[in-house]
Amino acid sequence: MRRFELGIVVATPGALEVLGRLEVSPLRVGRASCLRRLGRRPIRRCPRERVQPATRVQNLVELSPAERRADLDNHRGGQKQHSLTLAQGVLIVADLPLFDGGEMKLAELEDERVQIMMTLLEIAKEQKALQSQMRRIERDLKAELMHIEEHWVPEDQELTLEDVEKWCRSAYFNLAHTMPGNPHCYFSRRSSRRPDMYERVVAYVLAHGYPQMYGNSIYTCFDVRMNSRTWFVWPMTDRPEESEVLNLKPDSMRPEKEEQG
Repeated sequence: MRRFELGIVVATPGALEVLGRLEVSPLRVGRASCLRRLGRRPIRRCPRERVQPATRVQNLVELSPAERRADLDNHRGGQKQHSLTLAQGVLIVADLPLFDGGEMKLAELEDERVQIMMTLLEIAKEQKALQSQMRRIERDLKAELMHIEEHWVPEDQELTLEDVEKWCRSAYFNLAHTMPGNPHCYFSRRSSRRPDMYERVVAYVLAHGYPQMYGNSIYTCFDVRMNSRTWFVWPMTDRPEESEVLNLKPDSMRPEKEEQG
């Protein structure tokens, strides 16, 4: 290790006297600083941002004393505020005379939209009330059918129209609550106490039914008499073994009759 000698000189009125020489360790060894030698990294400071001489602030507005007090919270400073200059030909919201009595097309469209929204709100309230009534009726129907055994025909006997109608009267058809735009009921294979009988009824419908167009699809429908009115049923497939749902709808709501009515 290299050593350096540090001389201490004391000035006296008469002359300079060297009191001694002191050997100390250097602050730097070679090219490594003390911070690196102690395992610490030097702090790199970010350069301070400087204002360029050519920079000028444009479009300044001097605030009045009242505005300056409100803006600076009673501080007495020479606060200046930028003014916003809009490009020529650009409209802002304040320039659009919306809702000014219906003279403009935008106001008319907004009024019409509000009216439709209010109508939809009333329809939603009415639909909610009707669904509550329907659920009460369904509870009563289900309670009545709990005491009726699901109609069944032995496999060695062929089904008849009377058998299909008896089965439909003994089965509980749920209302499709998730499809208010197409009110109908359905019976699920999983809810059948005799799945084999369900499959035989679907096969009978497919064999003796008629095609019915609904939307862009054609279904096989079959008319049945249930209690006090005529209904029609239709499966969602042409293969009885694949059928999982048998739909039911009153004859008065048949598609072509809905179009006529």
